[in-house]
Amino acid sequence: MSAKTANKSETNGRRLASSERCYQQFKWLLMSAQLPDGARLGEVEWAKRLKTHRSAVREALTLLSHEGALRRGDRGGFFTPVLDEHDQADVFEARFVLEIGAMRLIHARGLTEEELAPLGEICDTMQQLVEAGMWLGFVEADRRFHEKLVELAGNRHLISMYGRAILPHRLPKSLDIAELRQNFEITVKDHREIHRLLVDGRLHDAIARMASHLEMSGKLGSSL
Repeated sequence: MSAKTANKSETNGRRLASSERCYQQFKWLLMSAQLPDGARLGEVEWAKRLKTHRSAVREALTLLSHEGALRRGDRGGFFTPVLDEHDQADVFEARFVLEIGAMRLIHARGLTEEELAPLGEICDTMQQLVEAGMWLGFVEADRRFHEKLVELAGNRHLISMYGRAILPHRLPKSLDIAELRQNFEITVKDHREIHRLLVDGRLHDAIARMASHLEMSGKLGSSL
C-alpha cells in the first residue's frame, strides 16, 4: 500500500469515527428528551458544540433521518420530530414488547440480587435528581434504567434492537413544577418496585408493574 493510499484510508477512518460519535451523541440526546420537539439542528452550530467537522455532523443527521429519528424540512435541514398521541402510543407499545421480553429473560436466567444491583443504583441517582430539581438529568437516568434492564437480559440481538429503535422518552411540558416532581417521584417508586420484584423472582407482578408504569408514561407523553 502506498503512503498516499494509507493516508487516505486513515483520513476516511477518522471521518467515519467522528460520524459514528456524532450519531451516538445525537441518538442519546433524542432518546433522553434533551432536544426540544420540532427544533432545527444546524450543522455549523452542532459541529462547534461537538467539536468536530461539519461533514461528520451531516452524515450523522442524514443517517438518523433515514432511520426516522429526524425529519427533513421542506426547504432542507434536519428537525427533531413532533410526536402526536398516536406516535406516543406506538412508542410505548413497542417499549412494552421489548422490555417485558427482557424481564422474562432476566427471570429465566435467574439473575442474582447482586447482578440486578445496577437497577437499584440508577433508582438512587433518579431520586437524587428529583430532589435537586434536575428534570432533564432525571429523564436521562430514567432512560438508563430501561436500557440497563434490557442489557441485563444478556441477549445481544435484543440489546441492539432496543438501542437502534426510535423509542424516545419524553419530558411532560404541560405539568407545573409541583406536578412534575410528584410524577417523577411516582416513576422512582415504580422503578424501585420493578427492581425489587425482579430480585424476588416475582415475574408476573414485575410485568404488571411495568405495564402500569408504561401506561402512565404514555398518558403523560400524550399531554405534551
